[in-house]
Amino acid sequence: AQGAGCAMVNGFSLSQDLAEHASVEDALVAWEKRIRPMTDHTQALSGEYAKNRSLSKGNMFTPDALMAARYDPLRRVMSWPQ
Repeated sequence: AQGAGCAMVNGFSLSQDLAEHASVEDALVAWEKRIRPMTDHTQALSGEYAKNRSLSKGNMFTPDALMAARYDPLRRVMSWPQ
């Protein structure tokens, strides 16, 4: 689930940057700078879930685990109280 959600947010976010920049190259640089930290965080968290199966123990959603879920690509901000 994390991979599919991350891919959709990345695709949507890239379309935002492509619409705002004069060249594809400039858009890719801006997109990478903006989205890479969230993508890296989501991938690391997904790997941790797979490694220790923490979700099988019940509600293990810590603030760190919910960081990716709080990202709102439409507004480009973190939503929900932190």
